[in-house]
Amino acid sequence: MKNTKKNVFTKLGIATLGAAMLSVCAVSGTYAKYTSSVAATDTARVAYWGFGQNTAKLELFKNAYAIDSGSIDGNMSVKSSQESEKVIAPGTKNECQLSFAYTSSANGAVTAPEVAYNFSVTIEVTGEYGQIDNNSSFVWTIKQGETEQATEYNSVEQFKAALQSILVSADAVDGSKTYKPGELPEFFKDSSKKLYVGWEWKFDNGNDKADTQLGSQTTLADISVEIGITATQID
Repeated sequence: MKNTKKNVFTKLGIATLGAAMLSVCAVSGTYAKYTSSVAATDTARVAYWGFGQNTAKLELFKNAYAIDSGSIDGNMSVKSSQESEKVIAPGTKNECQLSFAYTSSANGAVTAPEVAYNFSVTIEVTGEYGQIDNNSSFVWTIKQGETEQATEYNSVEQFKAALQSILVSADAVDGSKTYKPGELPEFFKDSSKKLYVGWEWKFDNGNDKADTQLGSQTTLADISVEIGITATQID
């Protein structure tokens, strides 16, 4: 009887030991293993451009010009007979602001395009303007700032070269230059700068004969000016 009980206890002990060993193995299997994990995130925003998309408007000429003194009865010294036709004459002048602005990002963190680009300025003058351009009384003008003194240019070519130098760069080739990301033409670095272009046909400039010939021709000389300012992203 004693041997029977002893055998039972022995079997129970072996069973308990076996269960304990299995439990240890199970726990060991749970905590002793290799594990690796990795996570990656990336975010991007659109690269900033910033050149204005405003509609260009060039109003160099008018169909009527106000007098500079009170010596003439009325308020216009020169007026076209056709409302739709603009005119120029000795004693008249005009200027207008070129509007092509660069705007920094809203928070001011980005002050130049974040892409490479080509910047160019073209000036096309057409019409029968040769005699006008060769008349020493007629000059083109450029003014940097509303209160600044205008600089005068005696020919279209001088006017064109000066405008391209101011807006693009002094070393621009044919009015064009390539800029790297983060670069901006010098003129556009100061957002408060204003540029005015214009002309003047000087009155009583000792050139009456040439002036009179221009105004007495059967076919009157005409002139048309187009100024193009373009910024284009490049690869």
